[in-house]
Amino acid sequence: MSFEIRSATVADAKTCYAHTMRHFAESGVDGDIVFHPMLDSWNSREMKDCVDKFDESWSKPITEMGWERMWLLFDGPDRVVGHASLRSPHSPSGLHRSMLGIGVERHVRGGGWGRKLMQAAISWARDQSSLDYIDLYVFTHNTKAHALYESLGFKEIGTTHDLFRVGSQIIDDIHMVLELK
Repeated sequence: MSFEIRSATVADAKTCYAHTMRHFAESGVDGDIVFHPMLDSWNSREMKDCVDKFDESWSKPITEMGWERMWLLFDGPDRVVGHASLRSPHSPSGLHRSMLGIGVERHVRGGGWGRKLMQAAISWARDQSSLDYIDLYVFTHNTKAHALYESLGFKEIGTTHDLFRVGSQIIDDIHMVLELK
C-alpha cells in the first residue's frame, strides 16, 4: 500500500463520498464500536446532492458560512481511505471557530494516519488568521479517539448525556476544543 495525504479538490468529491459511505458502514459492525450515528446508506440522489455540496463548500472562503476544507488519505491514486475535515459553524457570529470531523477506514486504523490527518488540518487552521478554535465531538465510549484528541491538545469542555440512541445503545457525546492561538 502506498499512502498519501493531500488537500481535497473538487475532482475528489465522488471518491471522497465513496470513502465516507464505506466508513459509516463500519460503525457498530463486525466488532467496531458505534462511532457515527448515521447507519443507513444514502441513495444515489443523496450522493449527487452531497457531491454538489462539496463543490460549493470546498470553494467558499472561510469568512463565509458554509465553507469546508478536507484532507484526504489516499491508498493509490484514486481510492480515499481516510479524511479530516474542518467546516464552518452554523452561525456567522461563530466564524472564528471550526468544526473537525475525521474518519479512517478499519483496514488502515492503528497506523498513525488519523493523527497525521488531524495534524494537517490543525496546521492549516493555525495559518488562518480568522480561526481561533477547533471544536469536535467524540462519543464517550470511543476511548482511542478521545486519547488521540487529548494528545493533540484538545480539552474537554462538556458532555451531553443520552444524545444519540443507536439500537438499544445510549450514547453520550463529549465536546472538545483546541485553542489555536
